[in-house]
Amino acid sequence: MEKTVLISGGSRGLGKALSDLFFREGWNVVAFSRTATPSETRNGKATFLVRRADIRLERDMVELTNMIGEKFPTQKLLVLNAGAITPSRPFIESDVGDLRRLLETNVIGSSFLLSLFLELSNTIGAVHITSDAATHNYPGWGFYGSTKRAMDHIIANLAVELKGKVFLSIDPGDMDTEMHRIAEPDADRSLLKSPDSAANEVYFRIKEALENAGY
Repeated sequence: MEKTVLISGGSRGLGKALSDLFFREGWNVVAFSRTATPSETRNGKATFLVRRADIRLERDMVELTNMIGEKFPTQKLLVLNAGAITPSRPFIESDVGDLRRLLETNVIGSSFLLSLFLELSNTIGAVHITSDAATHNYPGWGFYGSTKRAMDHIIANLAVELKGKVFLSIDPGDMDTEMHRIAEPDADRSLLKSPDSAANEVYFRIKEALENAGY
């Protein structure tokens, strides 16, 4: 059956690499971010839509999911890739306002989009792009890691509540992206994965999980 994937934060880094890969594999793709330039591309029967939308704004998410519901009567998968990050710093040097901003995108915005998405017909699941900071303790990564852990728990709980659908949290590893440069500007970039390499690994895990679930 024809499939459509909605990817948040899909205009750069891992999100862009995943969007391109899904499209090459024949999926309809709807990718969005706050900075995206809207576009539409076709490849045979597949459509690639890029939309500008802010995951923190409820009206944007309502408009986006309504459009998907009307335009794509297909099996639908959500990839929660959009994320906010701050420079890593010790807790006692941190501003709790940073945590509020991270929660707004990484947990609240993502959860609201997820709730709207699951109300659409023919949804087959959701994938959360997480981080090893959600399960390991690294100096300076407490705020970011806690928001990723919270979303991991929501995804795991959905796997119990909605059996038959696919719910995964996938850690793509440390990548050479703008987000990583914000968090650790002095990191050795040569030790980091490229977004394209990470996208291939993530896509394989998603494909395997969907096939195992019968999709």
